[in-house]
Amino acid sequence: FKAYIESKSGTFPVPQADFMTELQDYIDNPSTSGSEPEVINKRIGLINGRLRYVVFKVIGGDFEAAVKMEPRYDDWQDIVKNYAAGAPAGVNEPFQTSGFWLWMVSEKALVRNALQGIGIAGAISFGVLILSTLNIVLSVYAILCILGIIFSVMAIMYFNGWSFGTAESIAVVILIGFSVDYVVHLCHAY
Repeated sequence: FKAYIESKSGTFPVPQADFMTELQDYIDNPSTSGSEPEVINKRIGLINGRLRYVVFKVIGGDFEAAVKMEPRYDDWQDIVKNYAAGAPAGVNEPFQTSGFWLWMVSEKALVRNALQGIGIAGAISFGVLILSTLNIVLSVYAILCILGIIFSVMAIMYFNGWSFGTAESIAVVILIGFSVDYVVHLCHAY
């Protein structure tokens, strides 16, 4: 838009009284703006003669675990807040969104639920073992064995440098099932 205005009249920023007219002219003249009209119409939201939104596309890097993405999200939120603080009325309520941020929240929930699953599976397994074996000592050994399996695999993930993300939380949930199943059968057979 700036290049378009400078090539047309040479004066930027556009005076406020002329802004909407110039913006509409920019959208209506794809040959002079250098972009296809459908691309401009998706990125600049003029609704009933009022500017409602502007879309900025930013390439943000590769998808990573939530632990690594959260600082990026916080940086973007700071940019938005700084813009809002200095923006005039009417354009001082910006927001930003990304598929990365949506997935980050989902991933944090998966990780939290995997850790909760360890506690819940341990408690239920302990109760079932006590009822099925009628032996507290054997049940304690079995639970320690289950927790040892889970935490040793999690330690291997950590020492390999993996961030505890989506794949790891799913693997831990599966691991809980395998470790409980195997140990409980051995314990019951003993």
